[in-house]
Amino acid sequence: MTQTIVIFGGSGFIGRKVCQKALEHSYHVISISRGGQPKTHKEWMDHPNMTWKSYDVLEDTSWQKDLLDVDYCLNLIGIFFESASQTYDDMIVNTNHLISQWAKEKQIPYLFLSAKLGPIGYIKAKKQAEQEALTRGSDITIIRSGLVVDDNWGLKKRQGQIIQFGYQFPLFKCLLSQVYPVPVDKLANMIISCLKTAKGDSRLIDLTK
Repeated sequence: MTQTIVIFGGSGFIGRKVCQKALEHSYHVISISRGGQPKTHKEWMDHPNMTWKSYDVLEDTSWQKDLLDVDYCLNLIGIFFESASQTYDDMIVNTNHLISQWAKEKQIPYLFLSAKLGPIGYIKAKKQAEQEALTRGSDITIIRSGLVVDDNWGLKKRQGQIIQFGYQFPLFKCLLSQVYPVPVDKLANMIISCLKTAKGDSRLIDLTK
Protein backbone atom coordinates (compact mmCIF):
# COMPACT_ATOMS: atom_id res chain seq x y z
CA MET A 1 0.00 0.00 0.00
CA THR A 2 1.36 3.42 -0.99
CA GLN A 3 2.17 5.64 2.00
CA THR A 4 1.45 9.36 1.96
CA ILE A 5 3.81 12.16 2.99
CA VAL A 6 2.68 15.74 3.48
CA ILE A 7 5.51 18.23 2.98
CA PHE A 8 4.99 21.77 4.22
CA GLY A 9 7.24 24.00 2.15
CA GLY A 10 7.42 21.39 -0.61
CA SER A 11 7.75 23.98 -3.38
CA GLY A 12 10.95 25.50 -1.94
CA PHE A 13 14.58 24.76 -2.82
CA ILE A 14 14.93 21.84 -0.39
CA GLY A 15 11.26 20.85 -0.54
CA ARG A 16 11.33 20.24 -4.29
CA LYS A 17 14.25 17.84 -3.97
CA VAL A 18 12.56 15.97 -1.10
CA CYS A 19 9.35 15.68 -3.13
CA GLN A 20 11.32 14.27 -6.06
CA LYS A 21 13.18 11.74 -3.89
CA ALA A 22 9.96 10.66 -2.16
CA LEU A 23 8.35 9.95 -5.53
CA GLU A 24 11.38 7.85 -6.49
CA HIS A 25 10.70 5.79 -3.35
CA SER A 26 7.07 5.28 -4.41
CA TYR A 27 5.44 7.56 -1.83
CA HIS A 28 2.35 9.62 -2.55
CA VAL A 29 3.44 13.20 -1.90
CA ILE A 30 1.31 16.20 -0.94
CA SER A 31 3.09 19.56 -1.00
CA ILE A 32 1.61 22.49 0.87
CA SER A 33 2.90 26.02 0.30
CA ARG A 34 1.60 29.49 -0.37
CA GLY A 35 2.33 29.31 -4.07
CA GLY A 36 1.28 25.73 -4.78
CA GLN A 37 3.15 24.15 -7.68
CA PRO A 38 6.49 25.82 -8.50
CA LYS A 39 6.51 28.13 -11.52
CA THR A 40 9.66 26.48 -12.87
CA HIS A 41 8.23 23.29 -14.31
CA LYS A 42 9.96 19.91 -14.21
CA GLU A 43 8.58 16.68 -15.66
CA TRP A 44 8.47 14.91 -12.29
CA MET A 45 6.08 17.58 -10.97
CA ASP A 46 3.28 16.01 -13.05
CA HIS A 47 3.77 12.56 -11.53
CA PRO A 48 0.40 10.94 -10.67
CA ASN A 49 1.54 10.50 -7.05
CA MET A 50 2.37 14.21 -6.71
CA THR A 51 -0.26 16.63 -5.39
CA TRP A 52 0.32 20.39 -5.09
CA LYS A 53 -1.85 22.40 -2.71
CA SER A 54 -1.83 26.14 -2.05
CA TYR A 55 -2.47 27.27 1.53
CA ASP A 56 -1.29 30.02 3.83
CA VAL A 57 -0.84 27.70 6.80
CA LEU A 58 -1.30 30.45 9.40
CA GLU A 59 -4.23 32.25 7.79
CA ASP A 60 -6.17 29.34 6.31
CA THR A 61 -6.42 26.35 8.65
CA SER A 62 -8.75 24.40 6.35
CA TRP A 63 -5.69 22.34 5.35
CA GLN A 64 -6.16 20.49 8.64
CA LYS A 65 -9.48 19.08 7.40
CA ASP A 66 -8.25 18.57 3.85
CA LEU A 67 -5.44 16.19 4.79
CA LEU A 68 -6.70 12.64 5.27
CA ASP A 69 -4.84 9.34 5.63
CA VAL A 70 -1.38 10.91 5.95
CA ASP A 71 1.46 8.69 7.18
CA TYR A 72 4.29 11.24 7.65
CA CYS A 73 4.52 15.00 8.15
CA LEU A 74 7.57 17.05 7.13
CA ASN A 75 7.97 20.72 8.02
CA LEU A 76 10.48 22.34 5.66
CA ILE A 77 9.01 25.84 5.91
CA GLY A 78 11.50 28.55 6.74
CA ILE A 79 12.98 31.88 5.71
CA PHE A 80 16.63 32.84 6.13
CA PHE A 81 15.94 36.59 6.20
CA GLU A 82 12.75 38.01 7.63
CA SER A 83 10.67 40.94 6.42
CA ALA A 84 7.68 42.90 7.65
CA SER A 85 5.32 40.43 6.00
CA GLN A 86 7.29 37.28 6.82
CA THR A 87 8.81 37.19 10.29
CA TYR A 88 10.82 34.43 11.96
CA ASP A 89 8.10 34.05 14.57
CA ASP A 90 5.42 33.46 11.95
CA MET A 91 7.36 31.42 9.39
CA ILE A 92 9.30 29.24 11.84
CA VAL A 93 7.87 29.29 15.38
CA ASN A 94 4.14 29.68 14.73
CA THR A 95 3.99 27.37 11.72
CA ASN A 96 5.87 24.73 13.70
CA HIS A 97 3.39 25.14 16.55
CA LEU A 98 0.37 24.55 14.30
CA ILE A 99 1.83 21.74 12.21
CA SER A 100 3.44 19.79 15.06
CA GLN A 101 0.25 20.04 17.12
CA TRP A 102 -1.79 18.73 14.18
CA ALA A 103 0.67 15.86 13.66
CA LYS A 104 0.47 14.97 17.35
CA GLU A 105 -3.33 14.92 17.29
CA LYS A 106 -3.27 12.69 14.20
CA GLN A 107 -0.49 10.53 15.70
CA ILE A 108 1.69 11.09 12.64
CA PRO A 109 5.53 11.06 12.76
CA TYR A 110 6.80 14.64 12.51
CA LEU A 111 10.09 15.88 11.03
CA PHE A 112 11.33 19.45 11.49
CA LEU A 113 14.25 20.84 9.49
CA SER A 114 16.42 23.05 11.69
CA ALA A 115 19.82 24.69 11.20
CA LYS A 116 23.13 25.31 12.97
CA LEU A 117 24.08 28.84 11.94
CA GLY A 118 22.46 31.93 10.50
CA PRO A 119 21.12 35.33 11.57
CA ILE A 120 20.60 35.55 15.34
CA GLY A 121 16.81 35.78 15.05
CA TYR A 122 16.72 32.87 12.63
CA ILE A 123 18.66 30.51 14.91
CA LYS A 124 16.70 31.67 17.96
CA ALA A 125 13.44 30.82 16.17
CA LYS A 126 14.78 27.44 15.01
CA LYS A 127 15.87 26.56 18.56
CA GLN A 128 12.49 27.59 19.95
CA ALA A 129 10.71 25.47 17.35
CA GLU A 130 12.98 22.51 18.13
CA GLN A 131 12.21 22.70 21.83
CA GLU A 132 8.47 22.88 21.29
CA ALA A 133 8.49 20.03 18.79
CA LEU A 134 10.36 17.79 21.21
CA THR A 135 7.74 18.44 23.91
CA ARG A 136 5.10 16.95 21.60
CA GLY A 137 6.20 13.46 22.62
CA SER A 138 7.41 10.58 20.45
CA ASP A 139 7.79 10.23 16.68
CA ILE A 140 9.73 13.50 16.41
CA THR A 141 12.80 13.94 14.20
CA ILE A 142 14.88 17.13 14.20
CA ILE A 143 17.53 17.52 11.49
CA ARG A 144 20.15 20.24 11.86
CA SER A 145 21.89 21.06 8.62
CA GLY A 146 24.74 23.26 7.47
CA LEU A 147 24.55 25.31 4.29
CA VAL A 148 22.53 23.33 1.74
CA VAL A 149 24.14 23.47 -1.70
CA ASP A 150 23.29 22.34 -5.22
CA ASP A 151 25.76 22.05 -8.11
CA ASN A 152 22.92 23.00 -10.46
CA TRP A 153 22.35 26.30 -8.62
CA GLY A 154 25.33 28.60 -9.28
CA LEU A 155 25.01 30.81 -6.18
CA LYS A 156 24.54 27.87 -3.80
CA LYS A 157 27.49 26.08 -5.41
CA ARG A 158 29.81 29.10 -5.04
CA GLN A 159 28.81 29.63 -1.40
CA GLY A 160 29.69 26.03 -0.68
CA GLN A 161 33.04 26.32 -2.45
CA ILE A 162 33.95 29.40 -0.39
CA ILE A 163 33.18 27.59 2.87
CA GLN A 164 35.13 24.51 1.79
CA PHE A 165 38.13 26.72 0.97
CA GLY A 166 37.99 28.53 4.32
CA TYR A 167 37.66 25.20 6.14
CA GLN A 168 41.30 24.44 5.25
CA PHE A 169 42.51 27.14 7.67
CA PRO A 170 42.53 26.35 11.43
CA LEU A 171 41.41 29.89 12.29
CA PHE A 172 38.09 29.40 10.45
CA LYS A 173 37.64 25.63 10.73
CA CYS A 174 35.75 25.63 14.05
CA LEU A 175 33.25 28.26 12.93
CA LEU A 176 32.77 26.90 9.42
CA SER A 177 32.18 23.36 10.69
CA GLN A 178 28.77 24.62 11.82
CA VAL A 179 27.76 25.44 8.25
CA TYR A 180 29.88 22.96 6.28
CA PRO A 181 28.08 22.43 2.95
CA VAL A 182 25.51 19.66 2.74
CA PRO A 183 24.47 18.70 -0.82
CA VAL A 184 20.73 18.98 -1.23
CA ASP A 185 20.67 15.40 -2.58
CA LYS A 186 22.30 14.14 0.63
CA LEU A 187 19.85 16.05 2.80
CA ALA A 188 16.84 14.81 0.84
CA ASN A 189 18.08 11.22 1.03
CA MET A 190 18.62 11.59 4.78
CA ILE A 191 15.05 12.84 5.22
CA ILE A 192 13.63 9.89 3.28
CA SER A 193 15.83 7.52 5.29
CA CYS A 194 14.42 9.00 8.50
CA LEU A 195 10.92 8.18 7.33
CA LYS A 196 11.85 4.58 6.59
CA THR A 197 13.56 4.10 9.96
CA ALA A 198 11.03 5.86 12.19
CA LYS A 199 10.51 3.78 15.34
CA GLY A 200 8.33 6.04 17.43
CA ASP A 201 11.18 7.69 19.34
CA SER A 202 12.52 11.26 19.27
CA ARG A 203 15.73 11.91 17.32
CA LEU A 204 18.05 14.84 16.76
CA ILE A 205 20.32 14.38 13.75
CA ASP A 206 23.21 16.82 13.25
CA LEU A 207 24.56 16.71 9.70
CA THR A 208 27.45 19.07 10.52
CA LYS A 209 29.20 16.49 12.72
